[in-house]
Amino acid sequence: MARLLQLLIPGLLMNSTLLAAPISAESWAKLPPHPRLFANSKKWESLKSQIGTDPVSRDLFAAIQVRADALLEKPVVVYEKEGRRLLGPARQALGRILCLATTFRLTNDSRYAQRAIAELRTAAALPNWNPSHFLDTAELTMGLAIGYDWLYDALSEADRKLVETAILEKGLRASVDSPANELFFINAINNWNQVCHSSLIAGALAIAPAEAELGVAIVNRALENLPIAAKAYAPDGAYAEGPMYWTYGTIYHVMLIELLRNALGSTFGTEKFPGFLESADFMAQTAGPSGRFFNYADGGDQRGFQPALFWFARERRQPSIVNRDLAEIPALQENIRDGGYEPNYLLAFALLWWNPGGTAAPARELPRVWVGRGVNPIAIHRTEWNDPKAGYLAIKGGRASSPHAHMDAGSFIFESDGVRWAVDLGMQDYNSLESKGLNLWSFAADSDRWKVFRLGPESHNILRFNGKPPFVEGPAEIIASRVTATASQTLVDLSPVYPQLTTQVRRGVKLNHDRSL
Repeated sequence: MARLLQLLIPGLLMNSTLLAAPISAESWAKLPPHPRLFANSKKWESLKSQIGTDPVSRDLFAAIQVRADALLEKPVVVYEKEGRRLLGPARQALGRILCLATTFRLTNDSRYAQRAIAELRTAAALPNWNPSHFLDTAELTMGLAIGYDWLYDALSEADRKLVETAILEKGLRASVDSPANELFFINAINNWNQVCHSSLIAGALAIAPAEAELGVAIVNRALENLPIAAKAYAPDGAYAEGPMYWTYGTIYHVMLIELLRNALGSTFGTEKFPGFLESADFMAQTAGPSGRFFNYADGGDQRGFQPALFWFARERRQPSIVNRDLAEIPALQENIRDGGYEPNYLLAFALLWWNPGGTAAPARELPRVWVGRGVNPIAIHRTEWNDPKAGYLAIKGGRASSPHAHMDAGSFIFESDGVRWAVDLGMQDYNSLESKGLNLWSFAADSDRWKVFRLGPESHNILRFNGKPPFVEGPAEIIASRVTATASQTLVDLSPVYPQLTTQVRRGVKLNHDRSL
């Protein structure tokens, strides 16, 4: 009870972007009936009609149903930890439940419901959801919340009780009663904040009106702490953790918005954080002509399908935001992999958020030179849009002590004539490093992190002085960017990255209109 009271104590609640007061017990008592998470019964019925009339919706659902059909023949998820993580199986379970429950609601075929219920029972029976790595707990809470809510009428009373108890004890109460060091997500500056708070809200709303006091506290706690993570988008959308982690953190941020909107009737301003809506442009800019990301920091270079962008296209009334993703839909029917890190495990949200009949805002062309400022500033240059052989140059500033950062301030990638000539190796599998006993998550100057080739200075095309490493706390800023008749240029001030070694360090890059660097 003491921990619950801590949740209820007013703090710095409601920064200037939050437009309404936090929720109360009265609003909790007025929640709509099941299904209430992300879509109500009316929305599901309209989706059935939409699939029959809209080609994009039809093809998205076909991709979902292909996977659901394949899952009917598979055994339930096996929960085996990889190192300290249960995240692979947790994510696999969430993806399966989401896929099967979506297909059930759109077909009324009980086979899909019963197959999803088998996953619910298995996850609910686990002794715990690995709260020592709370992302695992979060994704399982989200999965069981969706299953409980969307399959509510198909669940027996015994199954409802089993799943409700699991959500409450292994998800919601674990977020209050676990040791403080396991709950750092509460006010984290990175994607853990978004993923965990979104998932816990889903769990609380799913089992409501049970545990009303705890549910209200969990939502209000999220509203208080989400602004901390949302600073990563300010001021103009350049997500501090890079485009790969934008994919993860942002879809959960959008899921949180939609949970509040659909169940509580208000977003509480959670879509109005500076740079958040603009971050869809960041995703467009960081994908080169090859389709590969500017994969700085702990990021891969494969863009993949982006369900969250369907929400941005709807919210901003700009369908062109998902043009690249629309072209990938036919291939999704062939991609029915079902591994723990299967990239399209949240595919169903693209269907929920796609708006085929919406009024489009006036068309606009994205700039060929774009600067994203903030915690991890970047500059993007390209000679043309929509040409796979265009010249593309991307350079970054930032500091090595930022979340998931590498010693890469001043590094760049370069594409021209269909070749990526200057590259970033990107991330290395975390467990492969942690299993060797490396302290990967300290960003101090003497951390093991900087001994790893991919993460430290040796693998990046940065400046070096006397073989010394960059200063981890030194912030590199973009100080100038301009376009001339023949080229575009950016200048990065790296002086804080190399203190006591030189008086001034600057790196300039220029992309010529003939695609040369």
